[in-house]
Amino acid sequence: SDLIVLLLNEHKLDEADALLTEGLALATRQNISRDIAALHTERSLWHWFQGRYIEAVPWAEKAMDTIARLPEDMYHDGNKLALLALGCAHCGIGDFAQAKPLLLQALPLLVPGGYPIPACLAGIAAVLGHEDQPERALEIISLVGHHRLTPAWWLEDEPLTRRLLQDLQQTLAPDTYAAAWERGKSLDMEHVIEELRAELAPPKTA
Repeated sequence: SDLIVLLLNEHKLDEADALLTEGLALATRQNISRDIAALHTERSLWHWFQGRYIEAVPWAEKAMDTIARLPEDMYHDGNKLALLALGCAHCGIGDFAQAKPLLLQALPLLVPGGYPIPACLAGIAAVLGHEDQPERALEIISLVGHHRLTPAWWLEDEPLTRRLLQDLQQTLAPDTYAAAWERGKSLDMEHVIEELRAELAPPKTA
């Protein structure tokens, strides 16, 4: 599973595909639920990295169904990762009302760092763009694109990010776009994640 994550991060999708198929067959034969859930999540992300959002949704849902049957403390981070995969897939198909709470639940996974950061923040940026916060969305994409944990191919080859950048170029005036892009470069990742938790949290009821 760790190797599959590495291959996804390096955009080696054919190699990841082969390992996913082999790994899922083995985990299914051995009935290892935790591994099955992880592989379902990774298959969802494999589709997501190619812009196949409709195909990505059921794989993430399968992962969440499997995780729900595990002991609560057995696969805590795996549940957040499945939520992330499902939230990102819903962003891709334009279902932002579904995506937003899922991505909010996935945010705690980002604190230690690692490959979920670009995917989750790209999804959140898409949500913010949909909510008429284009400059904030662009700042986050710029932050992601210039962060040390983001793969070099991300800005040009990740479909959701590429589509969002095209939309923002049409929405924002050139000088506004350039200013937001520059602001994003200097943002602190952990501080932004904490801000997003507060911004995206549903209002408290009395």
